[in-house]
Amino acid sequence: MKQALINGLVLVGGKSSRMGTDKSDLVYHQQRQSEHVSSIMHPFCKTVYLSVGQSHMRQSSVLYPIIKDVRDNNGPMTGLYSAILFDAKLAWLILPCDLPFLDQAVLRKLINEINSDHDVICYFNKARNQAEPLVSIWNPSSFEKVKERYKAKQYSMYGLIQELKSKYIEMEDDSKLMNVNTLEEYKEAKEKIRKGL
Repeated sequence: MKQALINGLVLVGGKSSRMGTDKSDLVYHQQRQSEHVSSIMHPFCKTVYLSVGQSHMRQSSVLYPIIKDVRDNNGPMTGLYSAILFDAKLAWLILPCDLPFLDQAVLRKLINEINSDHDVICYFNKARNQAEPLVSIWNPSSFEKVKERYKAKQYSMYGLIQELKSKYIEMEDDSKLMNVNTLEEYKEAKEKIRKGL
């Protein structure tokens, strides 16, 4: 199942201000969430990296190499931009660290849609009526536009995918993309996982 066409990037550099603690260190599945998401990506990617902010306390990972953001406080596009500077030869599969219900079936469906006709492949969340630019694959054909917008200080991922030739895939179960931002949501998510919901 291993694919050499893409690298994986887990976005762990956020501030987690609403959570009050680092979301990437939360445990839902017997391991830190950053490592759980990385392990889900691993079978599909040549290499999986953790994307961290410059001021992020994590300097290294036992299991996965790190790509430091080129600068802090510009959101997830900085992670993508930094990854492209690191390796512009392969496509990048990017995921946030705060999706506890994500599974390999979700990634397999996304990866099965990889093609050279589209710059970006991402899910469309019907419940929120919007694309999910952080659960996505970015082909090398998108990289110049990413760099162009980043240098112009246009950091919106939504705006970026609208400027590119993007393919949107509908989710059969939107709950798989539910993110967790507060301690209350964390407790609810852990209980759902414990009950197998």
